[in-house]
Amino acid sequence: MDGDEYDRALRYLFASLEGIGANEVLQTVVAAGSDSTSTGGQLVASLRALRNTVAASDRTRVRRVLNDLNEFASTETGEPISTVYLELTEAEARAAGTERLDLAEDTGDLRELVVLLDDLISELLDDGALDSASE
Repeated sequence: MDGDEYDRALRYLFASLEGIGANEVLQTVVAAGSDSTSTGGQLVASLRALRNTVAASDRTRVRRVLNDLNEFASTETGEPISTVYLELTEAEARAAGTERLDLAEDTGDLRELVVLLDDLISELLDDGALDSASE
């Protein structure tokens, strides 16, 4: 890739985040790349910030919900609540292939995104995204 391609990819990333209304994530991603002296470096730093934001939200989402639940409720035995199940309607169960969803279970959706971002960052580095001082 060259500087123009890095620039297009960076603009696409920013536009995509803005398009889905992820303004806080967009601010984090833009700020992360702002210190770089090259467009490739900006892209790598921005993707790393996105990756870290996604990874952090995946790890804390369920933990935060369970902590909130345990603050106000407990099980009959007094043990902390360790999971929450969502009972599905018959139609939802057919579509999902299960009668209930364990909301604390790691579905891997965000983890897969983190792996894809790691792979993309690695490819950009292998491509020399950080090699030029300025583009």
